[in-house]
Amino acid sequence: MSWSIASGSDGYSISAAPLKPASSNSSPNTPTITNYNTGAWTSDNTPALNFTQDDPDSGEQVKYQIQIDGTDNTFANLVVDYTSDFMAEGATSFTVGQAAGSGSYSTGSQGQTLSDGNYYWRVKSIDDDTAESGWATANSGSIAFKVDATEPTAPGDLTESSKTSSSITLSFGSQSTETNFDTYKIFYKQGASGVTESDTEHSDSDLGYIDYNSTTTTTISGLSASTQYVFNIWAYDLVGNKASATEVAITTDAAGCGSNARVCDTFTESSDTDLTSHTPDIGTGWTKVYDNTTDQTDAQITAVTDIVVATTSELSKGQTYTAQPAPSSVDQDISVTIKALEPDSGTIACGIFGRMADTENYYAVRILPNDHATSNSVELWKFQNNAATSLGSYDATLAVGTVIKLEIWDAHKKVYIDGVERISSTNNDLTAAGTWGIFWGYFD
Repeated sequence: MSWSIASGSDGYSISAAPLKPASSNSSPNTPTITNYNTGAWTSDNTPALNFTQDDPDSGEQVKYQIQIDGTDNTFANLVVDYTSDFMAEGATSFTVGQAAGSGSYSTGSQGQTLSDGNYYWRVKSIDDDTAESGWATANSGSIAFKVDATEPTAPGDLTESSKTSSSITLSFGSQSTETNFDTYKIFYKQGASGVTESDTEHSDSDLGYIDYNSTTTTTISGLSASTQYVFNIWAYDLVGNKASATEVAITTDAAGCGSNARVCDTFTESSDTDLTSHTPDIGTGWTKVYDNTTDQTDAQITAVTDIVVATTSELSKGQTYTAQPAPSSVDQDISVTIKALEPDSGTIACGIFGRMADTENYYAVRILPNDHATSNSVELWKFQNNAATSLGSYDATLAVGTVIKLEIWDAHKKVYIDGVERISSTNNDLTAAGTWGIFWGYFD
C-alpha cells in the first residue's frame, strides 16, 4: 500500500493505492524413497537411487539434494553430495557417477564408483521459491545398502586323494579370500572337461566354511565304475559374485576293489563259507569280536549271491566282526553296499563301525529296514563305555545297490548315502584308531 498527502486551501487529502495480498508458497513434501532402502547387498557400485518428489503447490518446479555417506547416518563423511537442476515433480532417479549436467557436485564427481562397504543415503526437495522439504533418510537411518563388487579369489584346484570303483575323494586346494564369503560349491559330471554350475552339485556341509571347516578332503560317492568324471569348485560371496578353480578329470576304478583300499571285500566264494574263514579281496581276514547269540553260528557268505548275512531269532542279540588289517590312522572311511533288503517292519539291524577301541567304545552306523516305523532307517551312534548316544539320523528309502559310507576324519563324523551327505557330527570323544568292521544285531 502507498500513501500520498497533499495540502491546499481546503485542508488535507489522503489517497492510497489498492492493497495486494502477499503471495503464498508451501514447502515441498518430503520425498518418498523407493529402492536401496533395506540394507541388502548389491554388486552394483554405481547404483541408481530412486525416489519421488511432490509439491503441494501446483505448477511448481523442484530440485533435489542427495547425500551418500559410507560411514554412518550422521552424514558427516559424505562420498556424494549432489544438487540437481529444477524439474517437474514426480519419479526421480540419481545414479552414482552420473554427469553433473545442470546440477552440481559438492562432493563426488562424474564417473565415480562406490568402494565395497556399507552406505547410508538421504534426499530432500527444494522448490523454485527456495522452500525445502525435510530429509528422507533411507532405511530409517540404518544401513541402506551394502556394496560388494569384488569377486572372491579363486579357490585352489581340487586334486585326487583316493578313489574306488564307486567313489572319488578329492583334496581341497587353498581357500578363497573373501570378506563376505558365503559358500563353496562343487559340481561334477561324466566326461573329460566342461563341467558347469548346471551339472550335478555335491553336498558337503564343510563347503559352507571358508577354511573348509578345517577339513582337507571330500568324497563323491555313487559313481559308476571305470568312468571318467570332471570336477570343479566355485567360491561365492553373499552378493553372488563367484570365482572358480581349474577343473580336474578323474576316472573311477574298475568294478571290484580300488587300489587305495586297506581292506575291501566283495564276499565272493565258490561255496557257502563262514565269514571268519574267508579272505577279503584286499586285506587278511575277519575276526569275530562279539557274539551273544545262542541260536546261530558265524555270519556266512552265500555263494550264489555273494552276500554276507547273519540271522538270529533272539531279541537284543548280535554279532560283531572286525576286518584286518586294522586302520593305520584315526581318519577312516568305511562303506557298505546293500545287496538285499529285509522285507518287514522289525527292528533287525546291521551296520558298520570305526574307531572301535573295544566292544564298548566305537562309532557306528545302524541300518534298519525301510518299513521300520519308529526310527529312521540310517542312524549314527556313539557307543562310549557301553552307553549309546545318537549323533543324528536320516530316513532314507534303501534299495539294493545303496551305498552307505561312514567318514571319520579328525573331529568330523559324516554319513553319506549314495554320495550325498545326510548326517554330520563333530563329536570327538573317541580318538583311538582302534578297529573297523561290520555288525548284525537286534535293537528294541
